[in-house]
Amino acid sequence: MKRTVFILVGIILMSACKEKIDTYVVSAKLSEVKDSTKIYMRYMLGDSIKIDSTYINQGAFEFKSDYISPFRATIFVNHENKAGLSRDVRDYQDVYVEKGLITIEGTDSIKNAIVSGTKSNELKKEWVDFSKVLTDKRKLLYSQYYGLNDTDKTEDVKTLYKNKFDSLRNEEKLLAQKFSELHYDSFFALDALFRTRIGYDPDANEADSLFQLFSKDVKDSYLGQDFSKKITIWKSTSIGQQSPDFSQNDVNGNPIKLSDYKGKYVLIDFWASWCGPCRHENPHVVKAFNEYKDKGFTILGVSLDDKKEDWLKAIEADGLAWAQVSDLKGWKNEVAQNYAVSSIPTNYLLDTSGKIIAKNLRGDALKEALGKYLDNK
Repeated sequence: MKRTVFILVGIILMSACKEKIDTYVVSAKLSEVKDSTKIYMRYMLGDSIKIDSTYINQGAFEFKSDYISPFRATIFVNHENKAGLSRDVRDYQDVYVEKGLITIEGTDSIKNAIVSGTKSNELKKEWVDFSKVLTDKRKLLYSQYYGLNDTDKTEDVKTLYKNKFDSLRNEEKLLAQKFSELHYDSFFALDALFRTRIGYDPDANEADSLFQLFSKDVKDSYLGQDFSKKITIWKSTSIGQQSPDFSQNDVNGNPIKLSDYKGKYVLIDFWASWCGPCRHENPHVVKAFNEYKDKGFTILGVSLDDKKEDWLKAIEADGLAWAQVSDLKGWKNEVAQNYAVSSIPTNYLLDTSGKIIAKNLRGDALKEALGKYLDNK
């Protein structure tokens, strides 16, 4: 009997030794990047942002770890070896991390390198080919518009290009949906759909309907769980909903609560000093504020800055004479996360009861909306 037990225990132990733990390996060759250049891999697992790092050695580097669920990571090459990972690191590329070997082949940068080796990364290349015509069209529009002199950018010209970009955006949305219909079992297709079709100013019900079409494995992935949470937040911050209350410190360290502004029309304005489009939009916001501040309107700015000095300088430079709050956590700003802010500038217009009545008002649209509610006061 004892002999039988020993044999069974031995078999179990041998079986355990042979059991392979799933892993992922990201193996890269950047032949012209100098040795000791620091490499970062940043990604989200659940609610946590993770940053792994390594160094180039003989033109190569590797990331390897146990595999649980697919996720999107961004790999940065810090050519100047500045301390830490900052917005100054401009050489980067998204990689879809799955079980197995992922290879990266390049020369002097990662942004132009070729990523291969797993289903999602192969699909990414397919998507690049699939959307090339529209990508080229967008590049051409950008070069045409930003190649104009400021004097040539009349209101008619701006409207013309806005309509062209809106039309292109609709084409991109339809293309992303068509692509996802071919790949409902791929978490890359889910990512492409949400980043291209849903993306900015999402329709929560549309997003939920599209999300439900994907396979259970995709919906249960880290990426799927993240999108599921965002959909819930998008629903709670849709037009017609009561805006979620929050409290955050102002420039002097004093807490300001959104609900303290009930009785006024309020614009919650998400921005940052480092955000070019935000700074470009600020003159329009200032103009609307000055025109309606004595008619029951105010603004509460929420900054996604992480450096207080930069934040304060931008407030002064742009003449932002309304309350400003921030926890100086950048994209991890708690209020921004509670509103699922994924791009800035983003804004919400609230009525006197705190109900959301409009979103993402740009240019003269903010003044027009305020005129509708306040010009007769």
